[in-house]
Amino acid sequence: MFLVLAGQFESFIHPAVIMLTVPLALGGGVLGLVIMGVSINIYSQIGIIMLIGLAAKNGILIVEFANQLRDQGLSIQDAAEQAAERRLRPILMTSIATIAGAVPLMVAHGAGAGHGLQSAPWWCGVFCFRPSSPFT
Repeated sequence: MFLVLAGQFESFIHPAVIMLTVPLALGGGVLGLVIMGVSINIYSQIGIIMLIGLAAKNGILIVEFANQLRDQGLSIQDAAEQAAERRLRPILMTSIATIAGAVPLMVAHGAGAGHGLQSAPWWCGVFCFRPSSPFT
């Protein structure tokens, strides 16, 4: 994945910034599961995979937009601040839609269903994405 991102950004630094969000997302996901007392099962694994993809996508959006602002002549600090500011709304919309997509898994009953409000994809989305967001 690093080489694909390095080719896309034509840099070895920018992909490293994006990939540093993955351990934060994973740590937030595991912390959320521990706090809620949910075991690591297939649901939690799917939630963590979704979370890692979401965190990486958000990092790519912010870094790409910051690079465009840098090309327009802004400093690194100003470009990063403006990119985070302007991309906050699309990132929040995507995050809310992803969490809303987990609602059917959260409220499912019957064979193979999760455990109601303790369903792992829900808590992975809530606890995992939040700690990693400010660092992208």
